[in-house]
Amino acid sequence: MRLLAHFGLLAAVAATACGSTSNGDPASGGAGGQGGSGASGGSGGGGACFVPDTACPAERPFVGAACDLSESCTFQDQNLVDTWTYTCVNGRWDGQATCEPTFGGGCPVPPLVESCTDPFSGTTSGATVEVGPATLGTFRPFAENEEAALTWGGQGSPMISFRLRVKGANNVACTRVDTTTTMNGLPASHASAIKLHCGESLTVFTILDVPCDGGTHPFDLAVKLQGIGETTAKLKITDPACPG
Repeated sequence: MRLLAHFGLLAAVAATACGSTSNGDPASGGAGGQGGSGASGGSGGGGACFVPDTACPAERPFVGAACDLSESCTFQDQNLVDTWTYTCVNGRWDGQATCEPTFGGGCPVPPLVESCTDPFSGTTSGATVEVGPATLGTFRPFAENEEAALTWGGQGSPMISFRLRVKGANNVACTRVDTTTTMNGLPASHASAIKLHCGESLTVFTILDVPCDGGTHPFDLAVKLQGIGETTAKLKITDPACPG
């Protein structure tokens, strides 16, 4: 089983040839950014889990997190060369970066999960875990054999997106998530600490090794939340259009 470095590798494959854009799904949170700029996202209603930013935060916000302001906000990338510009679009953060030539090439990209630093270390009883598509509106679980949305990174690596929902453990705000995608008997796994908002995550991206040929390719997406529970979705990819 191959262990994929979630933050470094996924950030690398999403780099684009010029400019770097991170567009937030108004319900599910988009593909990246830095967590901790204000609790928001998911499909739920109001309350402390969904307080919008009303001014430019001190740190670059998580794309897709809630916001309520008209001015743009700028942040320097960690490479100290590029600049991110964030705007509030339909109540959710949207971010775009410049792409200045740097040693090693590639454009800056944000992390592809909303990470956290203190994952839940206890155990729960009776909690359930669901995994569903990163679509607009209210969370729903994947249907069996549902077509998964495939995204190709700038360096040619395929990724799928999903969201998590936990029932019966609403007090858990940060959880370790072990994700395994298995296609043609070949598993690929990674682990990361993911932030939850009233039991729901924003969008999570993970790599899927998909063959570049026609036809339908079934695969399993298994997620395990430490001390909480686990679930597996049976999905498929049809006629993946590989770049190049």
